[in-house]
Amino acid sequence: MVPVLFTIYIQDVLKLKKNNSGAKILTNKEIYASVTKPAIIKTVRLNRLRWFGHVQRMEGNRIPKRVFYMNFGTTRLRGRPRNRWQDEVRKMEE
Repeated sequence: MVPVLFTIYIQDVLKLKKNNSGAKILTNKEIYASVTKPAIIKTVRLNRLRWFGHVQRMEGNRIPKRVFYMNFGTTRLRGRPRNRWQDEVRKMEE
């Protein structure tokens, strides 16, 4: 979601686009079309990496870090293996 203050700033700046007869007021659709937004997949990947770095910097006795490195010692289910969170982070490192 785009922060409200950023949206107001963009609207103020872009609505005052000049043409021959003076200031032209742009619609919200025109404003949103001119602003480039990051793709949702890129945002999710960055947030995953941010959380991974946060967990790596934690002390070893913290619960999130212990859960991250926990090995349950069970076999995985039959069929196509499900993607684990760690698998996705490793894939992004490559």
